[in-house]
Parts: sequence; structure tokens; C-alpha cells
Amino acid sequence: MNLSVLTDTFETSAWFYAGAEAEGAKQMAPATRVHVPTGFSAWVDRRNAPPPRSYVEKGYNVVFWREQPRGGHFQPMEATDLFVDALRDWGAVVDSVWLAQ
Repeated sequence: MNLSVLTDTFETSAWFYAGAEAEGAKQMAPATRVHVPTGFSAWVDRRNAPPPRSYVEKGYNVVFWREQPRGGHFQPMEATDLFVDALRDWGAVVDSVWLAQ
């Protein structure tokens, strides 16, 4: 009896999380900063609360931030309308940032 989840892809999806933990990929090296204009949507997820904006801004050039009223762990599937709106709004902000340079 095959107990794999859906299309036998559960193992490879879980491997990503195990690999990130083993390689220490959950944290950037001290004093590391990503200068690329970055957008962040804070989604309601009872399992993983989003980090405070001030924490994200320590390592990233945050040009777009949106706190979403609903969604979850799989936000593009759970709140597609909010995801698409945020993606479009972030793209407009990034365009203006790049054009200003």
C-alpha cells in the first residue's frame, strides 16, 4: 500500500525544510544586507506569525509592506485576490524605485 501524499512529492517538499535547517539557511550572516528592492506580505497564519517589519528591515531593503487580513500558509491559493493585488502593487513600487535610479 502506497502511503505517500498525493503525487509522491511529499518527501522532496519536506527535504527542503530539513536541508535549510541543516545548512543554517534560516538566518543570514551578521551584517549581511540584501539591497534589492524587496516586498513583503504579512499573512495571517496561526502556525507561523510574520516577523515584525523592523526585524525584516534590518536585513532587507523593504520598499513594499502589506499586512493581509486573511490568507495562510499557502496564501496564493487561499487568498488569490489579495496575493495578485499585492504582487501588482509591489511591482508598481519596484518600477518607480528602479526608474528613480
